[in-house]
Amino acid sequence: MSQIEPDPATVPLPDRSPPTNPAPLPDPNSEVIAENYGQKDVDLLDRIKGMYRLLYVYKEAATSGLVDKIIIDQESLGKLMNTIIPRSYSSLSKINFGALDETSIQPVGIYGSKSQIVRLLQHLNCVDQETADHLLQDRNEHVIHQPWLQSGIYYLNPNIGSTETAGLVSYIIYWPDDTTWDDGAEDAVRRTRTTFMRYLSRLVGQTFALISPEHASKLVSMGDHKSLEGTKSQEDKVIEQRNDEDNNSDDSDNDNDNDFSRIINFKVLKTQHEEEGLTVSQGFSITHQAIKSQDPHSSSVPLEGESQQAPRIPTSPRIITGECCFGFLSIEYRPPGQESRPPPDSEKSRMMLDHESSHHKNIFLAPDLSHSGIEALIGLNSVKKRAGKIIQDYQNELQRIDDRKTASVASSLASIEAGLQKEVNTLRAGCRSIVVSKLVEIYPTLDVSKCSAADIDMDDTHKAYLQSLQDANVGLSDIQSLVLSRANLSQVPSHKFKAAKSKYPRLIQHLKLVADPAPLIREFIENKDTGNQASTAWSKLSSGLRFLSFMNKRPGLSPGESASSGGKVPETSDSDFIASIVAIPDDDVTSPVKEHILNLFYEGIDKHIENVTEELVSEYQKSIKEEQVGLVQAQAENQGQMDISKAHELFLNKLRVALAPTSATRAGITFESIEPIDHRPNYYRFLERGAKCLVVIEEPGEVAIFVVNMATIAQLPSSAPLRRLKKSGNRHFIIAVDERRHLLAVTTTTESGVFLQMYAFDKAFSNLHARGSPLDITGYYNDGLPSFHSTHFTGEAEELCLVEESGRIRVFSFISQTFRPAIVNIDSFVSVFPSTEGAALLVLKRSEGGYGLRSFHWESFGHNPEGILADLGDDADLASCSSWGVASFRNHSFPLLLALDGDRHVIKSFRLQISRKDTVFSLRSKNRSSKDIGKSATSNNSLIDCHATVWSKYPIVPAIKTEAFAPKVQCPTSLSFVTDASESFSFPSYFKSLVKDFEYKTRKPTDGRLEAIEIRALSFNDVDWRKHSQANVYTTGEWMAGLLCLIPIQIAVARENRFIPLKDGVLDTATEQSLLGAEIGDIIDAISIGWYESIFNSYMAEKPVKVISSLGEQSVGKSYALNHMVDSSFAGSAYRTTEGVWLSVCPTKDMLIVAVDFEGVHSIERSPQEDMLLVLFNTALSNMVLFRNNFAFSRDIANMFTSFQSSTSLLDPAANPKLFNVLHASRLSVVPWPVIQSPEFYSLFGKMRTRLMKQRVTHSSAGEFLLTLKTLMAKLKAQDWASIDQNLTKHRVSSLLQILPTAIAYGVSELSPDIEELKASPP
Repeated sequence: MSQIEPDPATVPLPDRSPPTNPAPLPDPNSEVIAENYGQKDVDLLDRIKGMYRLLYVYKEAATSGLVDKIIIDQESLGKLMNTIIPRSYSSLSKINFGALDETSIQPVGIYGSKSQIVRLLQHLNCVDQETADHLLQDRNEHVIHQPWLQSGIYYLNPNIGSTETAGLVSYIIYWPDDTTWDDGAEDAVRRTRTTFMRYLSRLVGQTFALISPEHASKLVSMGDHKSLEGTKSQEDKVIEQRNDEDNNSDDSDNDNDNDFSRIINFKVLKTQHEEEGLTVSQGFSITHQAIKSQDPHSSSVPLEGESQQAPRIPTSPRIITGECCFGFLSIEYRPPGQESRPPPDSEKSRMMLDHESSHHKNIFLAPDLSHSGIEALIGLNSVKKRAGKIIQDYQNELQRIDDRKTASVASSLASIEAGLQKEVNTLRAGCRSIVVSKLVEIYPTLDVSKCSAADIDMDDTHKAYLQSLQDANVGLSDIQSLVLSRANLSQVPSHKFKAAKSKYPRLIQHLKLVADPAPLIREFIENKDTGNQASTAWSKLSSGLRFLSFMNKRPGLSPGESASSGGKVPETSDSDFIASIVAIPDDDVTSPVKEHILNLFYEGIDKHIENVTEELVSEYQKSIKEEQVGLVQAQAENQGQMDISKAHELFLNKLRVALAPTSATRAGITFESIEPIDHRPNYYRFLERGAKCLVVIEEPGEVAIFVVNMATIAQLPSSAPLRRLKKSGNRHFIIAVDERRHLLAVTTTTESGVFLQMYAFDKAFSNLHARGSPLDITGYYNDGLPSFHSTHFTGEAEELCLVEESGRIRVFSFISQTFRPAIVNIDSFVSVFPSTEGAALLVLKRSEGGYGLRSFHWESFGHNPEGILADLGDDADLASCSSWGVASFRNHSFPLLLALDGDRHVIKSFRLQISRKDTVFSLRSKNRSSKDIGKSATSNNSLIDCHATVWSKYPIVPAIKTEAFAPKVQCPTSLSFVTDASESFSFPSYFKSLVKDFEYKTRKPTDGRLEAIEIRALSFNDVDWRKHSQANVYTTGEWMAGLLCLIPIQIAVARENRFIPLKDGVLDTATEQSLLGAEIGDIIDAISIGWYESIFNSYMAEKPVKVISSLGEQSVGKSYALNHMVDSSFAGSAYRTTEGVWLSVCPTKDMLIVAVDFEGVHSIERSPQEDMLLVLFNTALSNMVLFRNNFAFSRDIANMFTSFQSSTSLLDPAANPKLFNVLHASRLSVVPWPVIQSPEFYSLFGKMRTRLMKQRVTHSSAGEFLLTLKTLMAKLKAQDWASIDQNLTKHRVSSLLQILPTAIAYGVSELSPDIEELKASPP
């Protein structure tokens, strides 16, 4: 593809091609990121004291492109809850709200200018200067690792570490994006701003708007005429002068009645007069070597399965146009080839390889592909799609190998343990025998038989075993020497024995001094201090007897011992002491002492032998185990590697067959040619003056719409399309684009009808959203369905010109949803184009006299059936032209007709001058004033006007109110505007006018709540930012639960004719893959609805549930109606935003009202099967369905129930009585809805509430509802049409069997990670 920017002259064009790579990112070492933050430091949240993220924007791929979801930051919320009450948060599905209710929270809302929020954080000592500088820095998406704080709702507790908590508040802060408060911000930014402000207003009752001096200086009051005087054009001033004159004459017609006050007076003005016309003149020419005619022998692209010479897709160059640029496209057919790619070594290379492989039919695997290469390969989504079952089998086999290895090691270790226990008993006996033998040697006079260790004899078996251990060198080199060295039997390690040994001489000394020794001996045996003078026995002795110089010998004294020794004897060994004790003759005095000392000796020596033996046995066991365990593990690892190699080889063989039907291999991973043969370009158009290109590619079964940058056009095959259109049967699509209004129209023809669908781009052409439902125009073709040549947008109005192959041209209005009565019929034509300035339709015709161009002006379309003819000149010069187009050069007022001549390698141009009749009368409002002009000239009024946007989109007085989370201390609702320039702008006056204007325009019931809001204007220093006496106080658990109930969660989508449950609000590919072919019970267990799990399972598990849902076409106000019915916060706008199924909860005092929002049915993006699955889920779950439709006379309303009729035909009513007999009581009530946003529209919700409350409860508890919800989702995913009662029974039995052992043993259902109490099972 080549883009052409010529000078208006005949010039040659050198060969050139657009760059294939985008501009490189800044170097990580540049000054922008010189702080060298790590990956974790990118998020500045970690550097703000006491701050936690509650909500943030998550971008997810959907059928309409990337969509923004506002979800809860689970990790940060968990830290907050555990900071308030430790262990109150385990996961989003396990929150102890009851524990949190023991504390209170006093939240105050904060939003506004970034600089002022940072000023507040610094004032509260929550950030340092470096962090503040980073917070104020604009986000640069091209800078890697730039520290920043993501836009979202945050909780700030500036009082962490403070001992004084009474009266201290917490702040709920809305941290904005860089352009959040710009009045001209993009649609996505405005939608996110409105949603976050809705959440902020619901979470707090008192709010501070912090406005910087810069933003305050740009605020424009509703009555400020002078500030906008310079924005008025001369025409505006003339109009105002005329309006003043007319208004003076119409004063008598003024009426203060509200109905008449909404009448707008207009003035008819006449513009310049000019007639319609068309003139053609010669323009410039451009030559390029790539402009060449099609080679009939080689340049046509064959279909798969046909010969390469079959001419199916023309490859001759064609002209591509845009509104202010043009170029040409050449298609070259390349035979299938291969490209080599190594396994990815980083996340970036993995993603690039995944993109490439998804667009190649064959993937060949190298014969020497390593295990790491296989792991990288099977991680690619494109490979999973082709060989998911093979990969799953391979992973299951690897798991079985690992399980076998673990079991083998465990079995071997058990055998080693059993054998080791036998050897240990033998070793223990041998060691004790060695000790006893040595004991006899050391204490020859001792009766060793009284030692318990002597019960085991040292027989030959023990000796042989000990010798075998020594010979085997198991770590005990010399068993006998080691035992004896450890034993050290010469000293008895017994404190009692040593104490008796030390006291014995003094006892003998004292016995010589008393007549009755019995008390002293008793005290000695009882281990009392024989030297204590307070003892009874010694109190009878005279103190003077201690100083006797001699004493006669008494029988039983040891040789050499006398009273003069002072009670001490020379230090003797234990063996000598025992020998002396044994030698004492027995009598009435010595026998008790002798027996006591010997008993202490036996007791001490037995314990010592036991300790030494067990110590040696333990060392032996450890030595043997280390050796045997290492050996067993090595053997198991070797066997496991052998098994893995076999599984690896078998897996590769199967994978090669699945990824490529050939045995050819190359080094690394190789692919076929980049662009698949069955992906055919259908439509090209330049956008944004050639910076981007709209590409429509026809793929098998669908048509993909892309918008790509010209700098990266080479990456088109790996790009994600903005939209995919189903192409089932004989469905064909014709595309038309209006760049100036960012619109795209798709005309769909099928065997049964013709349909029109309007889409809208965002400002950057990065997203494409359906606007409204497809329009069925089949009824306008009573003479048979036509074949269309092309479609084009007309000039100013939202109209589409449909050109039929027969030559009939008609114009359809999207506003009136009818065709214009005028029809133009033309004979054979070459091509049809719209003029770039929007004045006319141009028809190129060829006749005998040559080529001619006819213009049919939109304003007079049909009045001149022949159009205005302009001759293009000599036919000989144009006969070889194969492609034509119309584009502008530099601006819309310079239209060109372009002709591509491949034989001459040239593009010729003709300058077109198209004039239109400018006598059309225009209407200008007589009420137009500078106030109206000022509204479009404001810069940052959204800081105040954002509240009116929230009021318009969401309910002020809903039919069913949230009642469960009321504050325990309630203060008046207030909104304080804090700015140092508060005197320059009247905030109370502006807000009062804003409320009045809102109520007047919308007629929405407000119940006086908006007028009751207290408005203040303060300076920053006027506020005590650490204490607020006038702020609502909530119990923390209730406030947290209210936060969770406020955020809708997406629970399912319908894609590829399947119903896909989401995990915690996000499409998880890994979970989806793991559930393929799973049983209903496993799917139920895998489904998680995020933060609502804890609401349904614990905090409000006993409350009954009623379900109300929406159903109907796209963009008819389903989400809007549901929000105003149940106080929910579903997204909704002029174009389609709801995809799949979303759930929200409105807690009341008596029950939970669950609101379920469904995407619109009968869209061209959804197949009938997908519509059927969504409608079936809706009707099977709901107590009340709000069915909304665009009631137009050209519609057949009865067709809107087709999806419901199709879905109910799948199920057997007898097997599903809950669905058919109980649901809706076999009745259907049709209530005509008044015009949306009329007073009657809102009053009808109260009647719907009464009807809902009169219905009987079908879900007796929240826990029962949650199980029913998951079961229905699991059944739809598995396409199981059996009775739901059977599935519920099976799942309950399975769940009970799983928790039964723990319940019986401990009386709880779970022990880890936290104890879970038993709960009653739903009936």
